[in-house]
Amino acid sequence: MPKGLHELCRRLDPDFDISRLCIKVPARWEGMQACRQLTKLGIKTLATTLHSLEQAILAAEAGCIYVSPFVHELRTFFNDDYVDTNPILPLCTQIQQYYSQHSYPTRVKACCLKSVDEAVQITGVHALTIGPSLVQALLDSTPRSHNELSALSSFENGTNAGGRNELEPRPRTSLIDDEAGYRNAYANCNNGAGKPKTEDAIALFSEYQIKLEDMLGSAFSSQG
Repeated sequence: MPKGLHELCRRLDPDFDISRLCIKVPARWEGMQACRQLTKLGIKTLATTLHSLEQAILAAEAGCIYVSPFVHELRTFFNDDYVDTNPILPLCTQIQQYYSQHSYPTRVKACCLKSVDEAVQITGVHALTIGPSLVQALLDSTPRSHNELSALSSFENGTNAGGRNELEPRPRTSLIDDEAGYRNAYANCNNGAGKPKTEDAIALFSEYQIKLEDMLGSAFSSQG
């Protein structure tokens, strides 16, 4: 599919800069092994639905140019009654610091934030994906001094809200050729919460993709 997308772009516009394309791939073992092969072909990838440091390590080894940690579970944005009781803001700090310590070029693009304070807490992350409502909230928020922002940022002060130091050196780990080791770590990451969050996000994306395909199919059928 990624190679086909590149070919389609070339057919539509022979002058299109293929280097602008980045393929999102779910951060599971199979997906990251696919990214490993795509990297060898010069195709850029982003590891999405990511909820653990282990997934981030595997993604970096696979050559992904970005990882996208989901601060809140994706379901909280589709179900107003659903509350994520364990958001993973500190993970953004952990991953970015790990990459810096071990000279990985992979960058962190945090997503699924729900408040201005959360955006402030990870000031210093490489990139953010935020929705229109949060953009507006940021525009409407009271300006804060540089010192205040620095004090709140986990990248500046090295601790999360619970006081844990997130900038302590972490030993380099290799998972790219250790499927059993990765699957064990993945199953137990974030006290066992990381894998279910990832699988639920993938299921939710699949559900809405099917709905979109059905909607488009109905629209084209009605025109025919």
